[in-house]
Amino acid sequence: MNGQAVNSVGHICVAGTGCDNAPCCEAHSERVARRIHSRHVVPEEQADGSVIYRPSSAAFSDSSDGSPMSAGILSIADAEEQLKGFRKHSLVSLSVGDIAGLAESQRVCKVPNRRNPSHAYVCGNKPHSIRVAMAKAADWEKLRPGS
Repeated sequence: MNGQAVNSVGHICVAGTGCDNAPCCEAHSERVARRIHSRHVVPEEQADGSVIYRPSSAAFSDSSDGSPMSAGILSIADAEEQLKGFRKHSLVSLSVGDIAGLAESQRVCKVPNRRNPSHAYVCGNKPHSIRVAMAKAADWEKLRPGS
């Protein structure tokens, strides 16, 4: 499966990352958060002169070390906890249902660690079209433009 494996609950996840045997989030209403560095907060001027901000699709890439995109489960740690120690970041959230609806291969797998008990991976290949769809589906939890 080209670096992927079916995990213990039958979902396709990246092999060897901890996601391959991790429990996947099944509740489609569960919200997962993604920290967005200030360089990935894009201002867009509107016709009326106002400015709105959107996350860049680049913020929804897998890690450069090959591990899946990290996220945090908001029911375990709220927005303030997710941003603790990340002054230059904003926070967006998506529902597990939004993520799963983008492509059958996208799954949110719980992979808590000592530093972050809410840690999760968003498993699955993320071509540009998936990253754009994630950016469009994301809701701001905490926006810090120009941090």
